[in-house]
Amino acid sequence: MRFLWCLIAIIETASIAFLGWQIVTDPMALILVVVGTLLLVGGHHRQSPREGSRIFGMIFIAIGITMNSAFWAFFVITLLAIMLLLTTMGGGLHKWVPWRRKQYVHFKTTAPSGTPPPMRKSPWFGGTTIGETTFPWDDINFVSLYGDTIVDLGNTLLPEDQDNFIMIRKGFGRTRILVPVGVAIELDHSVVFGTVQFLDETYHLQNERLQLHHQDADGKQRTIKIVTSTLVGDLEVRYV
Repeated sequence: MRFLWCLIAIIETASIAFLGWQIVTDPMALILVVVGTLLLVGGHHRQSPREGSRIFGMIFIAIGITMNSAFWAFFVITLLAIMLLLTTMGGGLHKWVPWRRKQYVHFKTTAPSGTPPPMRKSPWFGGTTIGETTFPWDDINFVSLYGDTIVDLGNTLLPEDQDNFIMIRKGFGRTRILVPVGVAIELDHSVVFGTVQFLDETYHLQNERLQLHHQDADGKQRTIKIVTSTLVGDLEVRYV
């Protein structure tokens, strides 16, 4: 994570330097910034300052800065850094951030009825609880921008005669997948920055793909195949 923050700081510094170069080399942007600065300074030093000159000065400076692409690059990187900070920080401040809410997915299954399951909408953020309704087992496939997700298969009886999949794609946040004892696990995980805890093993990844498999010696087990993709966040897969 320290490498990520260093990379963000370098990109931010380069964006500011590039923004200054764009303003100096663009006559229109330079004129707007200079005129806006003069209006601000002139209105401040007058004995009876005019509020209108200050407003126009700030407008000219804002236009001169925002008309450059480097400003928007700096803005986007800063916004992503703030989101990452709020996602990873500890203490009480993170509790009100919407994407820090837990999304708990708990499954109870019945025998397949042959009827297609109803459409289920994937939440943009965490905070949704699924598990009050009994429904036939179906592969899990959803997308989330932010938030921590818990997928609990503790009370699930997976079919033996088919491949069972869990596919999760996320932007930021932690994912925990709880698998019943006696189920074989095949994991295929891709992440830009994050840590994977697979049973008793821990892996630190940076823009890498990790493929793992666990099965008992007898080989006569139900199998769950887990495919996950995350920008920044940790993944935990363990038995319950």
